[in-house]
Amino acid sequence: MIDLHAHVLPGIDDGAPDIDAALTMCELAERDGTERLVAAFHLLYGGGVNDAEMVGETLSRLQGEAARRGIRVQLSAASEVPVIEDLVARLNAGQITCLDPVGRYMLLESPHLGELGDALCSTVAELRGCGVTPVITHPELSACFRADASLSDRVIAEGALMQVTARSLTHALAGECGETLARLMERGHIHAIASDGHDVIHRPPVLSVAYHACASAFGSSCADLLFDENPRLILSSQPVRSPGPLAVKGGGVFGRWTGSSLREWVRAVMRSHHTHPTHTKGVSRSAAKR
Repeated sequence: MIDLHAHVLPGIDDGAPDIDAALTMCELAERDGTERLVAAFHLLYGGGVNDAEMVGETLSRLQGEAARRGIRVQLSAASEVPVIEDLVARLNAGQITCLDPVGRYMLLESPHLGELGDALCSTVAELRGCGVTPVITHPELSACFRADASLSDRVIAEGALMQVTARSLTHALAGECGETLARLMERGHIHAIASDGHDVIHRPPVLSVAYHACASAFGSSCADLLFDENPRLILSSQPVRSPGPLAVKGGGVFGRWTGSSLREWVRAVMRSHHTHPTHTKGVSRSAAKR
């Protein structure tokens, strides 16, 4: 599996606070079956800018320490960029680290405020005009997408991609969040699933449970696409493909599963694999994808 979004760079945002915590997160990700991990970081944090040069130095230090400890997960870095007026100017100034080497894909954070849907669409259009495809992070958690049921249609039409958080699958969000996730699935608007890991307890960088849930509901080929193939294509600057509307095997559409029925389904999936998102020690890549 490939994790496109985990905050493991030490001491630069609300993710790993120091190098030891960062290495523990990387080790956990590797044990869970992740072979490549993108160390995402908030471009703007604490009133300042995490510039590319400083991030590069921090990444090099983490890579070196990981190698010394025998942690084999491959690490790269990428900015998680908010919707801001001068985004394109910052991109042209080299302040933003893209997901891929040639700068075709960028992590764009979903707005937290519900009234920013139009601004998000305009930002997507601006980036596409620069040849950059934004990968919108955790839309299912955004008030912006909850407030406007048509927003995902609009940003997809502008050329954006969507990255859902793994815990949103395994924790079966109820209410509006669950409904938003189901709507994205039903419309075929999910292109990748990542951990958005921030620590090893509350928001761990693990994917295997969500992979199992996805494979159980939609088939292993769909899970492979969202957890491995599309992330690999993004990191290689290649076009991705949509899984299309996600219909549960045996009939029924996931988009109709909300609230308690969705929670019961996920609990059954998790029981069948005898695992938990924060207790996944010793899971190899092959085991995670069985």
